[in-house]
Amino acid sequence: MGTTTLTKAVLMIIRVIWFRANGIDAKAHEWGVGGVRS
Repeated sequence: MGTTTLTKAVLMIIRVIWFRANGIDAKAHEWGVGGVRS
């Protein structure tokens, strides 16, 4: 269970960095990524 949580956290961080690197952070929020973070 701990590994799954860690994996999800890492994937979330990578996703955020990827979105920001591509300049579509706003789109990420539209897709509900912001809700997933909190």
